[in-house]
Amino acid sequence: DATSDEEHIFIVQPCAVDQGTTTWYLTFYGPSISLKERTEIIDILIEQYTTETINVPASDVFTGVTTSLTFGDSDVDEYSYTTLSSLGLSGGEELEFQVTNADQLYVRYNGETGPGCDVSCESSDLGSTQSCSIYACDNISQDDWFIYIIGDNSASGTFTITRSAASPSDPNDITTLTLNNVQTFSSLSGSGDDYDNEFQYFQFTIPASDESRFELETNGIDSSDIYYVSSTSDVTFMPGFTASGADEYVMFSGGATDTSTCGAFQLGSLPTADCCYDTLTYVFAVVGSTGGNYDLNPTVFDHISNTNTVSLPASVSETVLADTIDLITFNVNNGDDFYFEFSVTTGNADIYLSTGDNAGSSDASMNEPGYCWPNDGIVGSSLCPSSVSSGNSCSGLRYACLESCAPSNTPGTLQYTFAIA
Repeated sequence: DATSDEEHIFIVQPCAVDQGTTTWYLTFYGPSISLKERTEIIDILIEQYTTETINVPASDVFTGVTTSLTFGDSDVDEYSYTTLSSLGLSGGEELEFQVTNADQLYVRYNGETGPGCDVSCESSDLGSTQSCSIYACDNISQDDWFIYIIGDNSASGTFTITRSAASPSDPNDITTLTLNNVQTFSSLSGSGDDYDNEFQYFQFTIPASDESRFELETNGIDSSDIYYVSSTSDVTFMPGFTASGADEYVMFSGGATDTSTCGAFQLGSLPTADCCYDTLTYVFAVVGSTGGNYDLNPTVFDHISNTNTVSLPASVSETVLADTIDLITFNVNNGDDFYFEFSVTTGNADIYLSTGDNAGSSDASMNEPGYCWPNDGIVGSSLCPSSVSSGNSCSGLRYACLESCAPSNTPGTLQYTFAIA
């Protein structure tokens, strides 16, 4: 829709053009004209803007390195740069890119960038100073970085790259915690920003169980100080911050970036499992300043203190530990009733019954011992409905036809289990 003396500018960003020689085709579309008429003269100017270079800090330089930029010589006020030399990062280090007198900044590792193209980080600042930061989760190999700047119509600006020192912590130093043992560790510290905080990795393994409970007990820290990873192969340097994704990013060894953290995550609560679980391994980092020493204790608690298998008639005497149960398993011939008497010599105890090889209180509130397992709803309910105290007893007759009305001469037996809680 151009008219006489009107100018249109079409921009091809560097990231949209493959390197090498390319043939371009321009097609112009305008109004229809009559025979022997002609259009206004169309002037075409094709300009190629050279990619300029930006200075980078050496691997042992942790102060800003600044490059002076000249703007204003481009009709579009957009500028493309690359680093003067390759630039890498050690795990835990941070790079901050900052430009003055600009409206937008795009940065990419090992590839050209710009609006609508891939970026490693981009600015989200208001005002004339734009910046973004990258935190290295792992070692980042030496390579070129590409920068694309949209100016604010200023004649000049400055570009500064600042490298920050890594945390002194080592992600490959993983302490294995022993179970049921309180272990004390020195408090962590920070050196300014959150991403400089020290961290320490730990791991522990809980064996598979169908009768236990485990939990990670802590003192001096809480769940907000703990970041989990999937396995020891996933450990990285740990930023104490959660990257905003707007102008803070984390980068992995292959150059991929993420907008949150280096793969670790907060569960929101400390790990625990109950009753029945497979072998579980937890790998986690404690991050940030705790203000003192802290304790870690992965605790495993067994719900069952004793198991007995007896033949009737039988008499069993046991000591049941607090908050646990004893199991007494026996067989009864099909069709037979059986009688039991339950006496308590010290303390208080409850009794439950179920078919099969386990029984329990089946307490939904998880406050009563044996809550992992069901019962028949009779013993502990209509029979012996309350705790039996020291010096007292409870007895009852359990009828066979509650499970099966098979006659007493039917071959086979039925298995029962008492739970003493």
